[in-house]
Amino acid sequence: MTTVTKRPGYTEGGWTNPENLFEDGKYCVGVDQTWQKLTEYGFSIPSDATITKVVVRIKGYETSPENDYTYFDVWDGTEWKSREIPLESIDQVVEVDITDLISWSPEILNNLETRLHYLHTITVGFQKKSSPYVDYVEVEATYSTPYPTTQETTQIMMQGLEQFMSMMFMFMFMMMIMSMMTALMGAM
Repeated sequence: MTTVTKRPGYTEGGWTNPENLFEDGKYCVGVDQTWQKLTEYGFSIPSDATITKVVVRIKGYETSPENDYTYFDVWDGTEWKSREIPLESIDQVVEVDITDLISWSPEILNNLETRLHYLHTITVGFQKKSSPYVDYVEVEATYSTPYPTTQETTQIMMQGLEQFMSMMFMFMFMMMIMSMMTALMGAM
């Protein structure tokens, strides 16, 4: 299994300060009923890989989490699929497993298109409208390939070398005993 984590390299949309998504510690601010598209993640997963897990991590917070809903959307090739990101009023990293959101393939991950969107619910009475503040977005993909990775190949080679060295030690030990027995028999 191989796990790779990537952040987007390009963004466009209607949120405020979108360039802050690329600089840790600065925030992109959500605008109600708009989206912020994120692309150019830079995945290069082999075409024969099987995707086993996909997780999104979003660092940020919402100023009024009881009335705000932030969503992470993934383009599956025909339509956008959404998953709510439960941001709280405390700045933190929220991790959401999105493995079952779409049918993942290396092609989708290698050309990943995602977006953030935000909705503020209308409540009765006066309530200040608030926004999500997002520091960064990253996607982590775990996959397997039908052939061993470099790490797995090295591990297999090391196991083979250990077995070979063990057999060589036994062979040398047996040769030494036979040599000693031959010397003892000759001395008699």
